[in-house]
Amino acid sequence: MQALTAKLQQLIQIGMEYLPHCSKEQLMHKPAPEKWSKMEILGHLIDSGIYNLQRLTEIEHSEKPYQVKTYQQNELVTANDYQHSNLEELLSLWTALNARIAWLISKQTGITLSYSIILPDGMQKHLEFLIKDYLAHMQHHLDQITSKVENRFSDTV
Repeated sequence: MQALTAKLQQLIQIGMEYLPHCSKEQLMHKPAPEKWSKMEILGHLIDSGIYNLQRLTEIEHSEKPYQVKTYQQNELVTANDYQHSNLEELLSLWTALNARIAWLISKQTGITLSYSIILPDGMQKHLEFLIKDYLAHMQHHLDQITSKVENRFSDTV
């Protein structure tokens, strides 16, 4: 778990080093009307952090297999109006959420990592998959923010 915790901390550092140096125009630019801006992607990462923090804390005391619930990603980005939010506030929230998630990840054991989960598509996996998927999801979106991949807006978990 130490490697996964370190990876999450590295991803947080990338975002914290990159985003404050972007201009308002760079942060708010939408490549197309249906695509997210950097601010909206950061907001989506906050929503993802909220849901994954809940998942990581619920799974310990829930009936197994744990049912992973989806959330309305586009609607949450719109409802929270991340496009017009304060960058420092969003970075602070994103950092705090992920610091807590990193702490929870560091506390996982072989037993907890093997907890069975059912994904929204019906596939059965383990908690370790969910953690690794969360990190891959964050990496994907940070790559979008830093313009390493095309800005898309749909995800699965």
